[in-house]
Amino acid sequence: SVELSIVVPCFREGLGLDRALKKIADTSRASVSSMEIVAVDDGSNDDTWEIITKCRVDNVHVRGVRLSRNFGKEAAIVAGLTAAQGRAVIVMDADLEHPPELIPRMIAAWKAGALIVNGCKITPQPTSRFRSIATRAFYAVFKMSAGMDLRRDSDFKLLDRSVVAALGRFPERVRFFRGLSRSLGFEQVDLDYSPASGTRSASGFSTFGLLRYAVRAVVAFTSRPLRWLGVVGIMGFALALVLGGHTLYMKITGRAAEGFSTVILLLLAT
Repeated sequence: SVELSIVVPCFREGLGLDRALKKIADTSRASVSSMEIVAVDDGSNDDTWEIITKCRVDNVHVRGVRLSRNFGKEAAIVAGLTAAQGRAVIVMDADLEHPPELIPRMIAAWKAGALIVNGCKITPQPTSRFRSIATRAFYAVFKMSAGMDLRRDSDFKLLDRSVVAALGRFPERVRFFRGLSRSLGFEQVDLDYSPASGTRSASGFSTFGLLRYAVRAVVAFTSRPLRWLGVVGIMGFALALVLGGHTLYMKITGRAAEGFSTVILLLLAT
């Protein structure tokens, strides 16, 4: 059996992917008896799949999974976890911003008894001012709605096979891997790391894509925002009843302007 699987979701990672997979393999193989790298092509429109295919020939540790179109990083992670055969599974980015040098420490923590090893950022990744503000706002909303502080968390994690099986039993079609793995419980260890510069020149997410990802992450992870909307709806309905009653009272007592009551009641009805 395979001792370690490393799941690497890839989207338009043609630049530097072969170097990244080689470095991941070279850094990891000395720490385990057997390993595999599961590179998941998330519907890339560049030469990502061709590079994965070449790496499969050049490196016996590399396996490839190709999605039929771009489903998003979360779906690529799920596909990789499903395909992984290792007793421990590491999920990490393909651009080397998650430093492979942390992998031996993750494996050591797992062998010492930890079922989940979380890679936690010491410093945030450099980004534009707008994205930095948007990121802080997202984590603030997520903490308020889900009660979890994920500001330092990342998708760089090691999961024991039992944890992978538990994640596989979740029925959600839309998943937030970072939050789900943190919420599972189990024995967890946090390891700090500094994000590297990476091989990608720009983020794979557009501003709209990041906004959509943030909304889906919050809504998929907790129903509290929906309950908030329900409370707002009830308050709006109660306010409409009060205003409607007041409008009828003014009409009955003859103190309403001509036609005013009809307009207000029609607006409230709609």
